[in-house]
Amino acid sequence: MKMEWIDNTKKYRTDKWLEIALYHPEKGYYRKREKEPGGSGDFYTPIHLSDILAKMIALKFEKKKHDKVFEFGGGDGYFAGQFQNLKKNTDYTIIDWVDSKNTKTINPNKHLESKKAYRNCLIVGIEILDAFPARRFLFSKGDWHEEHWVFKDEKWTNQWEKIKKNNTFLKNIKKPDGDKILEYQPNLKRFLSGLKNKFKKSSFIFIDYGIYEPYGDTLRGFEGHKQLKPFSSPGKTDWTTDVRWNFFEDECSKNDFKNIKIKTLTNFSLPLLEEIVKPDMSYKDKMALKELISPFGMGESFQVATGDI
Repeated sequence: MKMEWIDNTKKYRTDKWLEIALYHPEKGYYRKREKEPGGSGDFYTPIHLSDILAKMIALKFEKKKHDKVFEFGGGDGYFAGQFQNLKKNTDYTIIDWVDSKNTKTINPNKHLESKKAYRNCLIVGIEILDAFPARRFLFSKGDWHEEHWVFKDEKWTNQWEKIKKNNTFLKNIKKPDGDKILEYQPNLKRFLSGLKNKFKKSSFIFIDYGIYEPYGDTLRGFEGHKQLKPFSSPGKTDWTTDVRWNFFEDECSKNDFKNIKIKTLTNFSLPLLEEIVKPDMSYKDKMALKELISPFGMGESFQVATGDI
């Protein structure tokens, strides 16, 4: 079914608006800006500091000797290039959500076509989980409501509508915290289930923003490094919500994933420093490392989730 672009005369559920604005094959943010990742786009990620993060990930999984690497949402192949420079002849595939014309991708868009499960693979995702569109709920006056958006007075305005039918996710909320926004990423559940079906005897690492608290208004958008109010500039803005790590852990457990660990980027990095820090380390790498491990930099802002399938 063809995805239609956003229509100002229609009402949208939050996740449906986000899905179109981000992933529309022609006008969506990730299609229009795929050649402008990181510092030259609207966000700044750990991989654009230097190849230090690639070195850490290569060291972390070195003993497992994976046969193949799959990176989800690899964009322009920036991290893939860093990793392949460190690990020559690595069989590396970038998986994108829709067909990409970006010539910089490395072995792009195989979309896991094989009906057989891949074995002994490393699965990588850097700031991909927070890009799954979120549904947003509010418990008020004894009932659950869901956020929708309408175009009014030349801007998108949210409104909360009472939920009329049972919702499987909300059934599990035993004691709703009234008047606090609850965010839920339904596609994250499907994504993790898909990993279980497509991979065996493999490992994963995801690096992303996230919190353990299910409640909280974390919807945000950036354009030109400036944070905007929802929902201006569809197709020009990178909209995300925080990953709920408690939900992530629960779904991993349901899929029988093993050795699930979630740490801050600081705590993930510290055991690897002995191998990373060298006497001839460049000034750029030293500054990048400082940013990655500092509690006042990216070190405490990002979490690292690892585990085995």
